[in-house]
Amino acid sequence: MILRDSFYIKKTKKINFKKFFYIYNFNRKLKISKQKTRGEVNYSNAKPWKQKGTGKARAGTKSSPLWRGGGKVFAKSPAKIKKKINKKEYFFFLKYLFLYNVSKKIFFLKFNLNFSKTIYFLEFIKNFISFKKKKILIISKYINKKVLFSFKNIKNINFKYLKNFNCIDLIENDLLFFDIYCVFILNEKIYNL
Repeated sequence: MILRDSFYIKKTKKINFKKFFYIYNFNRKLKISKQKTRGEVNYSNAKPWKQKGTGKARAGTKSSPLWRGGGKVFAKSPAKIKKKINKKEYFFFLKYLFLYNVSKKIFFLKFNLNFSKTIYFLEFIKNFISFKKKKILIISKYINKKVLFSFKNIKNINFKYLKNFNCIDLIENDLLFFDIYCVFILNEKIYNL
């Protein structure tokens, strides 16, 4: 199965690669910095001293924001910030990567993965190329759960559904195997660019 001719036209717009990688890495980072409120500080709820008779100011808990080591009044929580890249710009970038990598490391195959043993899967892959020390990614729209177990314990082989596939996968992996259904969907998305 071959992609449409328009897919390979080299008149692509100028793409800002630095911007794309910056946005991707920014969204991939975990935003986990957080301050604790009086309810989250690890202290007991016991009253530090009795209400009357000590001469001290009354106190209810050690976690009070007025005390040293107590919680924050208005604590900062992790910000839910996500940068966006334009859809057209993203698909231009995808098109560019396909253009210069399709002959080197991408295979469009009509395969039915019905086996559930690792040995059969290795034989299937060896028919195409020796994969020692190479990162392989298999991309498909539909796949059986038994098949996922067949290459789960192989070191350099991973699987992704087409909806989770992104441009970085084209760069990070040495070989990519696309299912026949993926070709139709990719054609529809990139044909009009």
